[in-house]
Amino acid sequence: MELVSYKEMPEWTRTAIPLAFLERHNTKEGTYAQMKVLQGSMTFIVFNDDGSQVSVKCDVEHQPPLIQPQQWHKIDSASDDIRCQLSFLCHPEDKFFKENDLSLPHSEVRFMTTFTEPCKVLDLGAGRGRNSFYLASKGYDVTSLDINASHIDAIESVKAKTGLNVKSGLYDINDATLKEKYDIIISTVVLMFCQRECIEAIIKNMQESTNDNGINLIVCPVQTQGSNLAEIPFKTFLREGELVDYYKDWEIIKYNENPGHLHKTDANGNRIKLNFATLIARKK
Repeated sequence: MELVSYKEMPEWTRTAIPLAFLERHNTKEGTYAQMKVLQGSMTFIVFNDDGSQVSVKCDVEHQPPLIQPQQWHKIDSASDDIRCQLSFLCHPEDKFFKENDLSLPHSEVRFMTTFTEPCKVLDLGAGRGRNSFYLASKGYDVTSLDINASHIDAIESVKAKTGLNVKSGLYDINDATLKEKYDIIISTVVLMFCQRECIEAIIKNMQESTNDNGINLIVCPVQTQGSNLAEIPFKTFLREGELVDYYKDWEIIKYNENPGHLHKTDANGNRIKLNFATLIARKK
């Protein structure tokens, strides 16, 4: 497995170790962490999925284990003379996103690039641009729209830093007033933040704004039995089968309603589980 370093923390002494690293915490999606002991010793704890924990005593001759993405761990104790340094690593193809503090592109967007050619794309509800920059790096002509001005500022900042050309602008998806035509429109984990009564009009507007033989890609949570609504940061859910029904006159390339996870965690620190509808469809 090839990993590359994208960030290295300053060398720490015992009193310089951030308090957050002494508490149970986890790495982000796609992020590996490697602590290196330069002097002294420490006790490192890794938490397993079943709640059990493994305590590892580490020193210069016995280095801490490589922490996997989203693995819970902490520094339990350190000697008075400890000197250590933490590095964050990732797969080479993810380095751009890690260096620019972006989440990794959605897996379905990655999949879509395996059967489409660079063309005109709209990223609807683009956030800070994770999918937009991935597609732009592949040669797609991307427009990113989002309601949050700070997200658009972040996109412009990454543009200036990297030179990748992504057009961006403020837009309220609830308005359903897209005028321009696109070859591909993507909207991943966005519709749940829209007003429920606007969903049908939003999707109709997306369809009308798609060129013939164009693609729509949508990922959105559906109503899930047993979910704790109090812990979920949105109130809009699609009904089972609702999304695919909107596209009954299109060619369905992929559709499923499968269990998935939000990035948000519950009171126990576990990612919230929901069922998600995934649709990739081609306009006839």
